[in-house]
Amino acid sequence: MQLSLIDPESFKNDFNLASFLAGIAKHVLDPRSVPPGPKPDTSTAAAAAKVSLDKARALLEVLKKAEAESQYVHGEVARSVSALQGSLAAEQNRFQKALTAASRQSEAVREAFRELESRSNRVGQVGTKLGDRLQRADALRSRSLELVGLLEHLASFARLPEGEAAFGEGGGLPGLFWEERKMAEAASTVRKLRALTSEAESARQRNRLAGAAAAAADEQDAGGAAGGGSGRVVEGSLEHCTRRLGQYCAWLERRVLARFDAAVESDNLRRLGECARVLAALDKEEVAVQRYITLLPAFQSSLDSLPWLREPAITADDAVVAERLRPLERLFGTLAETVEVEALRMSSVFPNPAAALQLLAARVFGDRVARALESPVTP
Repeated sequence: MQLSLIDPESFKNDFNLASFLAGIAKHVLDPRSVPPGPKPDTSTAAAAAKVSLDKARALLEVLKKAEAESQYVHGEVARSVSALQGSLAAEQNRFQKALTAASRQSEAVREAFRELESRSNRVGQVGTKLGDRLQRADALRSRSLELVGLLEHLASFARLPEGEAAFGEGGGLPGLFWEERKMAEAASTVRKLRALTSEAESARQRNRLAGAAAAAADEQDAGGAAGGGSGRVVEGSLEHCTRRLGQYCAWLERRVLARFDAAVESDNLRRLGECARVLAALDKEEVAVQRYITLLPAFQSSLDSLPWLREPAITADDAVVAERLRPLERLFGTLAETVEVEALRMSSVFPNPAAALQLLAARVFGDRVARALESPVTP
């Protein structure tokens, strides 16, 4: 159908019914071009009414035609809308199916991720357990290697011949035990070796106590035969190893104390600290502290050489009490300065400075303060 009055585009955007109807009736009520022929007679009322009636009839025809075109356009639009609705429904159906499938896939992916995370956690836990086991295994391996090394050192001491010459270079011991720069390591190793021999001896004693009297007698007879019947400790036995280990500790202690004395004389704090740590590993730190205190200048001279200590005791009516106590004041000042200086030095030398200072204070009060107070105040 050819449309002459209805323009489908006019229904879009801002549609106005009054403007739409005015546009249709405008060509009838107010034509732009005058039709050919004589003009309508409007001189009389009847003629004017006839002209108006003709225009009304023409307008009615136009409106009927516009109605027909509108119905046609409505049908076309309805069919287009129906087609669009069908297409939209189909698209919506396909979209819904795709959305449902995507939801299922998304849930499957989430489930896969949850499973993957769970497996990752299990793998992490297994890895942690394996790491812990590897650390324990490595620690056991390290301890085993250390124990093997200690047993080898014990075997060296068990085979060591008599005499202190065997403790030096070429005597049969590894360089760890006689090299100067390894004395601290040697002291630490010897401490572990003595702990092992002590445990072995304790285990042997427990086994002997748990054994029967007859078995104990047989073991004693066998031991006497092995020792040649003289009770001599056999080289290679645990007793020989323990004895030689103790002798080595005494030998090492003498070496370290000699170095310690030399370091005190040269005032070498670094060497003093090294020697103190070695002696501490040998459980001889107190010996080192006492030796250090003895070598201090404040304790090198005897108080008996001071003339004011040989004078009679101070009496209540003594007029020169202040003069008699002035040397005592100087002595106490010297001791206070010594303690103050040595407190700093001992903290950098000895592994346990608190115990060292306690020994120093006891020595100061016991050997100097008490002795200095005894003569002036004791009648």
